[in-house]
Amino acid sequence: MSSAPGEAPRQGTVVRRRGPRSAVIVRWENGREEPVPASDKSVRYAAEGTRRLEWLLKPGLLESDFQADPSRVFTQIVKEEGKSIQTLQLKHRVIDLGLPADEVNAAFIQAKPILAKNRHLIIQGAKHS
Repeated sequence: MSSAPGEAPRQGTVVRRRGPRSAVIVRWENGREEPVPASDKSVRYAAEGTRRLEWLLKPGLLESDFQADPSRVFTQIVKEEGKSIQTLQLKHRVIDLGLPADEVNAAFIQAKPILAKNRHLIIQGAKHS
């Protein structure tokens, strides 16, 4: 996804990726393809069918979900990650989606006991899976 601030997000599909630091080739909804630098801060990646994609496409949904149940948002991110994720990375995933760092940090502290009791998560030190 890439769009100017204040514009509706554009959705595209990554059709080629050479390496972690090189540009990706994106095919936009209109069929046009273009290289997008991996370092472009306006681009967010999300797999089809994920809650992350919903949060990116529906303004206000993440904020609403986070206010209702931050532990559920953290759990969803761990689940969609598909591999272990460190606490700092987990918080950064939420911050990168647009929530203020101070709110995310405070909510994580409160959510820790709930996450620890979640039978679908394994927490070892700062690693969540």
